[in-house]
Amino acid sequence: MADAPTEKSPPGKTGSVVRLLILASLVAFAIFCAVTAWFVYRVTGPISTTAITRQFTDYLPTVGPADGILETATSSVPETFTQTDSSSLFNIPLGTTVSEIRVPAVYRYHIRLYDPWKLVRSGQVCLVFAPQFEPSLPPAIITSQMEKSTSNGWLRFDADENLNALESSITGELEKRADDKNSPRFRAGGLPAIGRGSSSRYG
Repeated sequence: MADAPTEKSPPGKTGSVVRLLILASLVAFAIFCAVTAWFVYRVTGPISTTAITRQFTDYLPTVGPADGILETATSSVPETFTQTDSSSLFNIPLGTTVSEIRVPAVYRYHIRLYDPWKLVRSGQVCLVFAPQFEPSLPPAIITSQMEKSTSNGWLRFDADENLNALESSITGELEKRADDKNSPRFRAGGLPAIGRGSSSRYG
């Protein structure tokens, strides 16, 4: 009895499989070469100053809110406000009214992200010079910790009025203190000197 003839794959089908295998091998080899080149560049390639500047500028507007303000420093400082009012009649002292308010003030400082920034590259180190710091006005106060006291002289009856006048002047006084560039209270509290640019070093 004669053996049944074996079936053979059509020549066209075998050729298609071979071509697909060759194409897949080429694609895998290209991917391997690209990954290897990227890794070598990341390890040994020089830092591009142009790329750093562009990426930094593009990133800045997305850091803060829509107004482009980035808060950089906050400090809570106990503040004391005193108002004294003395009066006399025909050189006869009528007494002195003294009012005092003690309250913690919260000072905040910010930089405007749209102000000019400066990048300086030295070898593998990049120095970033930020714009100058500015106070965020008006400063806040912690009203829950506010302490008030007032007293008047023997012929003075304006203790409450004097205290109210002092309290209404606190906001303006705090703004002056926040913008005091030479105030030692901020340097002692770790805040940067106002009006100076700050720098960060990355290497």
